[in-house]
Amino acid sequence: MSREQELVKFMQKEKLRLETILARAGKRLQNAPAGSIRITRCRNHLQFFLRSDSREKSGKYIPAKEKKMISDLIQKKYDGKLLKAAKQQLEAVNRFLEAYDSTALDSCYSRMHPGVSDLILSAEVPDEVYAQKWQEEEYETKAFAEGVPEHYTQKGERVRSKSEVMIANALYSAGIPYHYEKPFLLEENLIHPDFTILRIRDRQVFYWEHLGLIDDTAYRNDAFSRIRMYERNGIFPGDRLLLTAESYRQPLNLPVVNALIRHFLT
Repeated sequence: MSREQELVKFMQKEKLRLETILARAGKRLQNAPAGSIRITRCRNHLQFFLRSDSREKSGKYIPAKEKKMISDLIQKKYDGKLLKAAKQQLEAVNRFLEAYDSTALDSCYSRMHPGVSDLILSAEVPDEVYAQKWQEEEYETKAFAEGVPEHYTQKGERVRSKSEVMIANALYSAGIPYHYEKPFLLEENLIHPDFTILRIRDRQVFYWEHLGLIDDTAYRNDAFSRIRMYERNGIFPGDRLLLTAESYRQPLNLPVVNALIRHFLT
């Protein structure tokens, strides 16, 4: 979903919220007592007066013991202001929804001749175009050692484990662009995150590290050091850094992978 579509969706939700507020406030006003309340302060105490007619300046004093009447009249005063403000906001939202075209900027780009698209400095590149160009970026991956098992994804790329095949295929099936082991400079160290991922809806980049040898002490210590390095550079687990891990007894499973994708990347 594009940012423009998200904005329209938000405004549609706002319209429903305002309509609900209007309906509830209107119902309370129908059941409210007659008259209006005037509130003053005498020394350190509030005093309340009932105006039966809008032309009254002072009104009739309401004793403090008449708590329900005071409460109902204060609610009525509030609901009157709320109704007026909500009507104004609803009118503004309706004007926006009637006038706003979420595709207007994208269509300027899409209506251009495809042969000249690379020559355009577009203010708003459509999400699908941005994602395609991001996906097509070229980079050099790490080499594979000779004699190690070969694992291939649905895209035909070689990865290092069956679990990485699972993650790559799940991303691919969900239509989420990713790079496998794309070089990334972090604290002057060139690292290769298992997956560098583009969340299309806001064009945010995520990193996914799979800790596949967590039973191995040296591997585990190295993995923790890398996670700390991410954190020192503002990339935190559960935010832009996704982590999965497995042990000999507890392998990675597809439901977990898909749950992470749904929660963070769609």
